Amino acid sequence: MIYYAHSVTKYGTDIEKFELALIADRFPLLQIVNPNGINDESLPEDEILRNCFSIISRGDCEGLVFSSMSGLVGIGVLNEIQCAMGQSIPVYEISGAEIYKVQSIRSVEVDFSNRVFAQVLTVRIPVR
Repeated sequence: MIYYAHSVTKYGTDIEKFELALIADRFPLLQIVNPNGINDESLPEDEILRNCFSIISRGDCEGLVFSSMSGLVGIGVLNEIQCAMGQSIPVYEISGAEIYKVQSIRSVEVDFSNRVFAQVLTVRIPVR
């Protein structure tokens, strides 16, 4: 299974459909777990994140693919990335129509519009 970490603002959009198709093309043998639809969005954010962490940590996660919005990820996506990396689960980044394997990550928190975002700076290699 491969986990798709992305902003809730992409849920149900053409961007989400495009990214899911890209993941399916690059990882055809893996089931994609999309948090869109498996979490009750009315729950508190920390409870939703705990559920996502448990999915990533349950033992059958072979990778996490994330996408950003203009180079920024929400703190929830950043925490999902850190959860995967902390367990040596491979992390991949969607950039345009490509997926890159992330070798290392450094984040810089950006606080605006009453939400905390992170700029994720990655060292990456292409996945074919």
